[in-house]
Amino acid sequence: MMRLVLAVVAIASILPAQHTTKTAELPTFGANSTNPIPFGEKSIRYQQWYPGSQLGGITKAPVRIIGLQFVAPVPTGLVLDIEVTMANAMNRLSGTFQSNFISNKVITVPRVRITPTGAGGVLEIPFNKDFVYDGVSNVVVELRIYDNGLGKFAHTARSTDSRASNSYRQYFIGNVNAPTANSSSVTHHYGLVTRFRYQEGGTYEYGNACSGGGGHIPVGSVNQVPVPGLPTYTQHLTKTSPGFPCVFFMGVSNVAYAGGPLPLSLSFVGVPGCSIQAAPHLQVYMMTGGGGGIGMGTAKLATPIPAIGTLAGFRVYSQWIIFDHRSSNGTLSTTKGLMHVVGS
Repeated sequence: MMRLVLAVVAIASILPAQHTTKTAELPTFGANSTNPIPFGEKSIRYQQWYPGSQLGGITKAPVRIIGLQFVAPVPTGLVLDIEVTMANAMNRLSGTFQSNFISNKVITVPRVRITPTGAGGVLEIPFNKDFVYDGVSNVVVELRIYDNGLGKFAHTARSTDSRASNSYRQYFIGNVNAPTANSSSVTHHYGLVTRFRYQEGGTYEYGNACSGGGGHIPVGSVNQVPVPGLPTYTQHLTKTSPGFPCVFFMGVSNVAYAGGPLPLSLSFVGVPGCSIQAAPHLQVYMMTGGGGGIGMGTAKLATPIPAIGTLAGFRVYSQWIIFDHRSSNGTLSTTKGLMHVVGS
């Protein structure tokens, strides 16, 4: 443990501190226009697509999106009865709303009545639940506006009418539960200018897991967002079997260790298809606990984060390996790798 902490401190001393909240504005190019949709409609189901080539290019890494801003006035009396959903998306929208959520679907704002803030001509919708963005995927945002408190009016939200492939949108006016769009704009490159408010810091899975007994796939997770000075930061292992030895690896790389590349296939110990995906600078051995049978085992390990502000932005990598003779390979199972990005 001490060796890992010293390595983290040494590297962190050269890292710049990160801002708590940042903003990514999309589309990043396109001819400006104004548009009353969606906020100028009494009720509407609205979806807009954003390319990962642009959003990921701004954030530069996985982040937690914590809210949206639209460059638009907030007229007196605007009270939104709204639900907001985000998800990873395909290369463009289809006319069927639900089919556009291909993975990582999160209801970031469960249905609620809010009066958006509007300082500086920006309409802001804060999230109740973060959307963890992987830094590369296309995303879709869905706004279900059940009521706006004003009825139909001539809103002037800033939008784009560029024909470049930097945005798509579609909508159904008058029915927030409509399964398909009644707009003709799905093939056009229109959309609201949107500011994604995000924070750096979080945990993100990568690589492949190796299933254990009963086909259960072990999962590594944490209890909190990692930030400097967090004494309660804890690693959790679930969906394994109780009563087996396991090892927790954590290190400062997921591409190399001891002069060799990662991931490291475990075929050399007779376990093809499984691999080590985090440098084992820290190795902690223990037994899985928990009640119940196969798939009900657990383990946990405290990994406190030093109170050093320059740790913001620093990354470490972890993985659990369980010596589970009930797995299909008769030897072991593994979790996916987990990248920990320290926030601020």
